[in-house]
Amino acid sequence: MNKNVTLLLVSLFTMVGLPFTSFSQEIKPCGTTEMQLSIWEQYPELWQAQQEYDQKIREQIAASAGTRDEDQVYIIPIVFHVIHNYGPEYISDEQIIDQVRILNEDFRKLNPDTAAIVNAFLGVAGDARIEFRLAKKTPGGGCTNGIDRIKSHETFQGNDGSKLSQWPRNMYLNVWTVNKMQNGVAGYAYYPSSVQGFLAPYDGIMILSDYIGSIGTSNTFTSRALTHEIGHYLNLPHTWGSTNQPGVECGDDGVFDTPLTEGWTSCNLNGATCTPGVIENVQNFMEYAYCSKMYTHGQGEIMRGILNNPVSDRDNLWSESNLIATGTNDGFEAVCAPRADFNPNFYNICQGADIKFNNYSWSGEATSWSWDIPGGTPATSTEESPLVIFNEPGKYTITLTATNASGSNSISKDIYVSPPTTDYMHYYSEGFEDVELFNKDWIIRNVDENESEWSLATTASFQGNHSIRIDNYYGDQGDIDYMISPAIDLSGMPEINLSFRYAGASGTSNVNNINDILKVYTSINCGESWFLRNVRDGLDLINNGAWGTYYTPGGSANTWDVATISLPATVAAPNVRIKFEFTGGSYGNNFYIDDITISEYAVGIQSPLATSATLNIYPNPNNGDFLLTYNLPEKSNVRVSVIDLTGREIVEISEKAQTAGDHQQEIAIAGNQLSAGIYMVKLQANNQVYVKKLVIE
Repeated sequence: MNKNVTLLLVSLFTMVGLPFTSFSQEIKPCGTTEMQLSIWEQYPELWQAQQEYDQKIREQIAASAGTRDEDQVYIIPIVFHVIHNYGPEYISDEQIIDQVRILNEDFRKLNPDTAAIVNAFLGVAGDARIEFRLAKKTPGGGCTNGIDRIKSHETFQGNDGSKLSQWPRNMYLNVWTVNKMQNGVAGYAYYPSSVQGFLAPYDGIMILSDYIGSIGTSNTFTSRALTHEIGHYLNLPHTWGSTNQPGVECGDDGVFDTPLTEGWTSCNLNGATCTPGVIENVQNFMEYAYCSKMYTHGQGEIMRGILNNPVSDRDNLWSESNLIATGTNDGFEAVCAPRADFNPNFYNICQGADIKFNNYSWSGEATSWSWDIPGGTPATSTEESPLVIFNEPGKYTITLTATNASGSNSISKDIYVSPPTTDYMHYYSEGFEDVELFNKDWIIRNVDENESEWSLATTASFQGNHSIRIDNYYGDQGDIDYMISPAIDLSGMPEINLSFRYAGASGTSNVNNINDILKVYTSINCGESWFLRNVRDGLDLINNGAWGTYYTPGGSANTWDVATISLPATVAAPNVRIKFEFTGGSYGNNFYIDDITISEYAVGIQSPLATSATLNIYPNPNNGDFLLTYNLPEKSNVRVSVIDLTGREIVEISEKAQTAGDHQQEIAIAGNQLSAGIYMVKLQANNQVYVKKLVIE
């Protein structure tokens, strides 16, 4: 049948959610209309550019009719960027190789299930004469197997920001595989005309890892999703045209040999809703039905047409010079040296426990492994993934060297082994003033090893000179960083309250985009397992509004909110650690914590003394001589003492009745010969208690 050979823009970009595993489920929409209108409103020239390129392709197809070398096969170098966090999204090389096999069968009409194509379309099912080969050379000419593995939180985002380490799009088709995607879709790709100029970093295909190949975490039903997405990458619309809403209304994709269709989400091979007596092409790869088996001759012409067009460098992909540059030319072979990588099942354990070091080396297949394991038993190993016991506490740097005939590569990572004893008991306070002690006691983990991490801030604090800051001004949504307290003995405490002050700002005033998260966990087994105790997010966390610049709070109480978390009796254990985990939002800025306190009392929250009678020590650290200031909201019997970190009283400073209002005492306890170290000043006013860390130098 003849139709206007008009290539309609489905959208600026297309997303697809293919319901392969539960065919009765509702098809999830692409959300194209909203995205299309938004982008066209911002860049209306892109719609015009798409129409112009469609016209060029029409002219190319017409001019080359009967003259083009029908035997020309277009070879496209492809690279898979596996974005992972060592979970099920870390798909195997074999699963990716299986996917490339499926692509080549589908695009060359070699897929065995072409035998099941209905009679109405046997004559139009075509060989697109396009082949895909895993790259064997990196952009710099180094060795690769065409699989690039990147550890990143972006595996749980699945959007344009997740397109990490894009290889030059004039040399490679970039495919990113992830654990999750936004909006519940399976994958998406941009049309060539929509990723020109400054939008070039968005070029390529984003897809779920369990929609890759037919083995491993995927299956035969999900294995055609990438075939579908590459169709979009090569300028094909869905068969129902620009509405991108299957099953709603009849549409025309502008391809001469695909009939009008309303789009199908189930495999009704006799479906004919648009033109009386004309069966629709339900088995087309650009449909949403689960029985895709074919491209038409016309679709193949469009894809080959875009490969002969300079838009977004598609015409360079299959050039002989590029095949040589990417190592995908006939006859080129290479065996890469491995890229060493490993992931322990625990980064924090108790003394005497064991860790399994799981090998994740990639690129070239390793034939031997050499482990250097200080503090461990064994201290060295040649096993692929050794199990190691650590009988002595400490921080240990573990190194793996992976080797094959082409070379070797090494990587090191730190683990932490905690002793059964602790340095702190019951009362604990951290104001981050003693830098050396903080560096000794606290564990900082920058999960993605990027620029955003917890670090001491010397320009902001509630009081004193320091606080702890997550540098989130240049942060990324979903980026996780955490810090872990020293071990504290909380056994025997009838009540346990964790308090801290915090100050944060956002990079946006749109409350819907303020989605930073702070989670607080406890562990009673040295960090082997964690229990979530508190979550603060959105406006409950970001308490200082929008800042267009790098946020630094002042010391005002209006700037710093106080959080108190009542911990359960199960935390009254002899070896407790606290973890503060921050997850960056869409438009982040810096976030600060100060004055962390663990006490029997709800310090800083419920106590009138805490809210209106803040206890302060100046200077701190000191040599035992300091000024103690506080404000009493009412007449009180006041007792001031110094206690050690076990809760034992060391010095009674004063005990007397005092009126409401401001008070200060000059304290001189150097004569008591307190040794250098950390203590607590404890102030009791009637039934209220406040404690403050005292550092004696």
